[in-house]
Amino acid sequence: MDAIDISEHESRDGQPLFNLGQTVLLFLPSIEAETAAGAEEEADHKVAQVTLETSGDTRAKTKVETIAAFFLVQHEVSELIMRVVRAHEAAPLPRTPVRFVGERRYVLVAETKAWAYGATLRLAWGGARVRACAEKWTFRFELIE
Repeated sequence: MDAIDISEHESRDGQPLFNLGQTVLLFLPSIEAETAAGAEEEADHKVAQVTLETSGDTRAKTKVETIAAFFLVQHEVSELIMRVVRAHEAAPLPRTPVRFVGERRYVLVAETKAWAYGATLRLAWGGARVRACAEKWTFRFELIE
């Protein structure tokens, strides 16, 4: 798993940008901590493992075409990943994989698996403990013909 400086991978609005071929830990501050000052100590922060990869089907498009197409929708895909992971923690999806079809001729397939390793992590956000999500995520970016 890559350790990255998230500041190098942020959009202009401060949201993280995900890159193809990377696995990262996505820290999810609790909603309460975002809305109440001083609530950080008792906040329920979480962390999720997120992988973004291509579908691996090279028959449809070349690697260069896939990377170029991803670059054009990277902000949109990153926002979708953030929303899906956060929403799943609030109200879990009934099952995965789930396919999201983008307007710019791509599909993002989201799949979860149990994240046993996450339970062994001991992480903190300031003085607050960070709990690992029960599931890890794999998102596959595919181009539509």
